[in-house]
Amino acid sequence: MIKKIPVAQLRVGMFVHDFNAGWMDHPFLFNKLLIKSEGDLNKVRNSRIKELFIDTERGFDVEEDVAQADAGSTPAAVEAATATAPDQSPAPAEAVAAGDKPAADAASAASDGGAPGERVAVSRPLPGYAGAASGVSLGAEMSRARAAFGEATRAVRSVMDDTRVGRQVELAPVRAVVEKITASVLRNSHAILTLRRLQQRVDDYTYNHSVGVCAMLVAFGKSLELDETMLHQLALGGLLHDVGLMKLSNELISKPGKLTDDEFKVVRSHVVMGLDIAASLPGLPRHALEVLAEHHERIDGTGYPKGLTGENISLAGRMSAIVDVYDAMTSPRAYRGPTQAADAVRRLFEGGGTLFDADLVKAFVKSVGIYPVGSLVRLESNRLAIVTALHRDNLLTPSVRVIYDAKRMYYIPPEDIDLARNAGERIAAAEDAGKWGIDVARFLI
Repeated sequence: MIKKIPVAQLRVGMFVHDFNAGWMDHPFLFNKLLIKSEGDLNKVRNSRIKELFIDTERGFDVEEDVAQADAGSTPAAVEAATATAPDQSPAPAEAVAAGDKPAADAASAASDGGAPGERVAVSRPLPGYAGAASGVSLGAEMSRARAAFGEATRAVRSVMDDTRVGRQVELAPVRAVVEKITASVLRNSHAILTLRRLQQRVDDYTYNHSVGVCAMLVAFGKSLELDETMLHQLALGGLLHDVGLMKLSNELISKPGKLTDDEFKVVRSHVVMGLDIAASLPGLPRHALEVLAEHHERIDGTGYPKGLTGENISLAGRMSAIVDVYDAMTSPRAYRGPTQAADAVRRLFEGGGTLFDADLVKAFVKSVGIYPVGSLVRLESNRLAIVTALHRDNLLTPSVRVIYDAKRMYYIPPEDIDLARNAGERIAAAEDAGKWGIDVARFLI
């Protein structure tokens, strides 16, 4: 039973069905969650929320004797983001995909040409943190990551150009650059993803998006402890996943406004066209094909072109669906700025269990963070800082490098702070580095 109660009646053990407020007006990642501790209660009581809705079938009622949760438990906001996976209301496809370009951002797409194939199971618990694999620091990896990113962008451009004019695509150069992308991510998960976030040229979106999906799939797969062979196949599929777009008119794929029904049908065909192109590439491995075929499939069957459901979608397909939408949302477009990473994470969670695999959404957020490495944040002290590392136990308290006084409007000597250990500082909001004219990369070397 759904019941509206004043915040004063909220107790540990109750299940919040709806906070009766916007996402930014309460301190949690979800609108639905179990109140697990006094800390959770205090967060709600200290917010501006006066009344909320509880679900008495999933938690305690007002009249029941509510047992107190362990006060030393992990904060529910982080726990829910990475462990509990409460049910979420399905977000509209347009909202989840951020209403982006007809193909990469239309909240669906997918598989053609046979069964999804053998499924890959993750048999071990999902790790909580994807840091530098071999101890290579972010700064040390940046130059190699920059070179790999540039080479990958040129390779994608060459593939797209060849496809557009009907030339045979050469796979060997693509495989070579995939090796470099994978190696960079295995040395440090965050360097090349930081460079992707810094790409602001909207006219290069298709190329940068392809490289971003490639690198992010490797980082995601690394966090799932997938073997290196599969990581290479995921990367190859990520780099080529939108190749079918080159068979469509540039006017259509670049259209900034809403598509008509007929236009959307044409755009959806890019998946099948991409698979036709892939058929001409000898030796393209299975998991790469799954990325091309299924990156627009959705768990609830609303994806295209096959409308596959649940685990009928391969692991590669379910992973690439999440990555494709996240990269699209967090990228700038000609008609809008980038969605902040924290808001993109919220939208993914809203689609968990309906559009996306809920367990994989949690694992993905573990790998990229709520405030990703390389992103700019404002601290409660009104200073700006760059995120430099994530923490497995609390994604809301990363390590940061403070660089700018936002009140006095000048740079300050860089100061490294671990927010998990510094009770005097907290993140107040995410910021757009471009609006502040801050060259983030300069402070990460």
